[in-house]
Amino acid sequence: MTNTHRQLQLEEMEALSAIFPASFTLCNDTNEDEIRGQLAIEVPLGSPLDIACMTTGEIASINCLPDLVVSFCLPPTYPIDAAAKCTLSPCPWLSCTSAAQAELEVCINTAVALAASDAAVALYDVYTAASDYITQHLSVAAETPWELPADVYALLVAYDRAKLDEQLASRPFSCQICLEERPARLGVVLPSCKHIYCRSCLQDYFMSIIASRSPTQVRCPHQDCRPVPPRPPADDAKEVATESGDGERDPATRAIAAHPVPEWFLADLLGVDMAAAWAATFREHVYAADPRIVPCPIPRCTGVAVLNRTRRGPERKQRGVLGTCLDCAFTFCALCLHAWHGPVQPCSQLLYYNAVQLYKDAVKTQDPHARQKIFDQLAVKYSLVFLADCVRLEHEERLVREWLKMHGTTCPGCGHGITRIDGCPNVECTACHSWFRCSALDPGH
Repeated sequence: MTNTHRQLQLEEMEALSAIFPASFTLCNDTNEDEIRGQLAIEVPLGSPLDIACMTTGEIASINCLPDLVVSFCLPPTYPIDAAAKCTLSPCPWLSCTSAAQAELEVCINTAVALAASDAAVALYDVYTAASDYITQHLSVAAETPWELPADVYALLVAYDRAKLDEQLASRPFSCQICLEERPARLGVVLPSCKHIYCRSCLQDYFMSIIASRSPTQVRCPHQDCRPVPPRPPADDAKEVATESGDGERDPATRAIAAHPVPEWFLADLLGVDMAAAWAATFREHVYAADPRIVPCPIPRCTGVAVLNRTRRGPERKQRGVLGTCLDCAFTFCALCLHAWHGPVQPCSQLLYYNAVQLYKDAVKTQDPHARQKIFDQLAVKYSLVFLADCVRLEHEERLVREWLKMHGTTCPGCGHGITRIDGCPNVECTACHSWFRCSALDPGH
């Protein structure tokens, strides 16, 4: 090693320390023959990046990623007669995205080789080449949610939250609920829109909404808030109903994962029990608003079946509707709520409707002898007891339908019946929480 080699190395160390004061670190003394250090490459995110957990399907939006770390070793004759030795430290979030880690290492080695061919210093070129590559890689990855293993997903979410806490720790904020200036240590940030509120204010606000059983309204209270809705997981195509008659995933789980206020945030803010109560109420509302969902008929099971939306027409009338509980896997008919009777045996609920229809047709027959003959045939086919029960049930259902027609209306969003007793004609559906005006649908209400 000559004085020229050492002088060039020291000049490069001094320049890097000035350009990257927080990113450049020396690991040994510059008086030693080889100079070792690390260069932390900042990962630029121009806009929030959506990441998805492969295991749960949960989606989060993050604003920063951990730095990439390049370790270097400068030989004594660097840069004139020897090349720098640069090694990219393992990066969990980069290594799990196809061949990105290997491609970045090739990019770094290429920058080192080009600098060595010109007998020039290489570390700044390494930083620039790596930064350009990762910027291009993230611009492509941001087009769809970035699917990551559960451990990497949790790591990135925790890192993003820690970085955000660091940024907020140095400045006060104005709470939009109590309208007072507060120190940063009392604030909490909503993950979807980044609005800041007092922890106590947001706790009281969310707990009052959960107590009123309006889980879908647990969202940012800012009047101008427009949170970016999370995009569905990449495997959303798998959720289409299959030939077995059931969707592969619970729609309530998808709705909770796509909600602007995630369940993990409520668990940190309100406690695990309150977050679980919110999720349970949220599921009830999703189930009530989706006509494809049927509760499991097993008494102690709280699961549901998602009916096949493609089952239509004569097939349904002949065979019933097959449903399989997503929790206990019990297979049943969604019409009669009994164990699945197969495609050959007719559904008892369909027998009931057929018997009622035949009885109505017989009543309309003008000829008394022909009418009596039909009654006798029905008595032989269905039995007088079964026929009497069918007629009684149909009469009761008709009275209920007539009463609802006179005193109620249906929600235009989900079709649930609603009765307004008094007050403002603008009502909220208790099932799907859509607002509509009763008088606009039925002038009598």
